[in-house]
Amino acid sequence: MVKKSCEKHSKFNYYCEDCQEATRVYEIEQKVRNFERIELGKGPTKPTRKKLINSAWFQKHNKYKKYIKILILTLIIVVVLLSIFWFWPAWIGPINLNAQLYDNKAGGLNYYDFYFLNFWSINFFFNKTALIGAFIGCVLMSVPPNRNLLQMIGTLLKFGKPSRIKALIFWLPAGFILGYLFGMALDSGGRFSWVLYLYENDEITLTPVTILFDAFDVLLNQNNMDIEFIFVF
Repeated sequence: MVKKSCEKHSKFNYYCEDCQEATRVYEIEQKVRNFERIELGKGPTKPTRKKLINSAWFQKHNKYKKYIKILILTLIIVVVLLSIFWFWPAWIGPINLNAQLYDNKAGGLNYYDFYFLNFWSINFFFNKTALIGAFIGCVLMSVPPNRNLLQMIGTLLKFGKPSRIKALIFWLPAGFILGYLFGMALDSGGRFSWVLYLYENDEITLTPVTILFDAFDVLLNQNNMDIEFIFVF
């Protein structure tokens, strides 16, 4: 800190009351100047061109806000009505017809169990295969939650680096969706759900630890004629 001296001394003298008084006056003047600078900095500033463009756009399109709300509400109502009166009947109708056909012509075969494979098949939207993938996706994407990508996005959008809780809130649904889609893609041909259905009903015997080795042994060992692992492979 700068020390001021009085007229009697060329340098600050600690034992001189005039030097101490001159220093106190100087410190008060510096604080007043700093305070004035802060106050001036808080004053109104000239808006940037980007802010002017955004404010002009909102002022111009402000009258359309109520129409946008009405449009969104109308779309929601249309989707709900279509789901009730078109999408659901179009999906469940052929399934019910096939169920009646199998029940009458195939000796009472339960078509629902065959079609949905005890909810392993992706023919049912909320199936076990996709939900297992979604659970794994949540764990992989949120333990620990990655904040680097969100920081890059935050730098571009100017909302900064998110906290761990916010990152976790983002990555949990993101991991769920990605894992769910991966589970749906995994059973795109229906083979994965069929194997799990047979395993669940004790039709085939599999050991999770050695399943890959046993399946490849069918390919590498010409004498291996195990029909279960030929099917699995």
